Amino acid sequence: MAGEQKPIVFNGGTGGFDEVINYSFVAAKDLEALTPGQKPIALKNPIAADLAVMSTTLLAGLLGNLRRSLRHQVEDVRLYELGTIYEPKEGPPGDPPADETRMLAGVMVGGRAPLRWADKREPVDFFDLKGVLENVLEAAGVRGAAFAPLSGSTLLHPRSSCEIKVGGETVGHLGELHPAVAQKIDVPRGVFVFELRFDALVSAAKLIPAYKGVPKFPAVLRDLAVVLDEATSAASVEAAIREAGSGLVEDAVLFDLYRGATIPSGKKSLAYAIRYRAGERTLTDDEVDQAHRRIVEALERKLTATLRA
Repeated sequence: MAGEQKPIVFNGGTGGFDEVINYSFVAAKDLEALTPGQKPIALKNPIAADLAVMSTTLLAGLLGNLRRSLRHQVEDVRLYELGTIYEPKEGPPGDPPADETRMLAGVMVGGRAPLRWADKREPVDFFDLKGVLENVLEAAGVRGAAFAPLSGSTLLHPRSSCEIKVGGETVGHLGELHPAVAQKIDVPRGVFVFELRFDALVSAAKLIPAYKGVPKFPAVLRDLAVVLDEATSAASVEAAIREAGSGLVEDAVLFDLYRGATIPSGKKSLAYAIRYRAGERTLTDDEVDQAHRRIVEALERKLTATLRA
């Protein structure tokens, strides 16, 4: 499906992404750089030499938008596209000739915030894009999304990437474009991208929000810092905190990650702000103390964590 591209201008920080609509056919060399070895569907009568095959990833068009933006000295770029990709069907040719999948994809590069005289300009990183997608999933009512390590990808940098799972099913991935891929398609390092299967997100979304009353009873706040193996994910720690909290943990927010001289090699320290609350009564100090001890014991037992002094 041919489309019309909107103006590629971005004048803000991480506060918003601009939408683009690209053609569904792209240059074969771009697809080879992004998805090596994949054979796209070729057009018999392409309208241009660089629009000769059907797109198997929306990133081909988005990265083309990025190249044009950078040539026009637009350095802060945040773009997304909702469209269809076309993958060759296995078996004999038929009608339709391709497997069509709706995808949501985006690209992010530049400064974390608009340039101001009093601020130090810092580039966006993996966690900026991850935070954007977490907000999108939360706004759509997608519950239980998990960010897991990504392996075997030639598209993304192994140290700055992950896959996104909902209900145990992989629905997409995000991360920094691999430097070798960035060089092939003529974009700078530090470009962050994401791809999500849109229909899977719609199936998991809860688009009509449920009413939740304002809490009537006060919360009790406690901090908890633990030392764990480097490979232990923050998501597994939060899950253990909520499970051991016996329904009293309203929220557990990671606010500090520390590696340093006081932390053994191969270890890291994670600190959480835990908010305890009961919906029907005011919690006593003894109830909170017991719940906090259960959490510490669960982290020690399940994740071999130790309290940080």
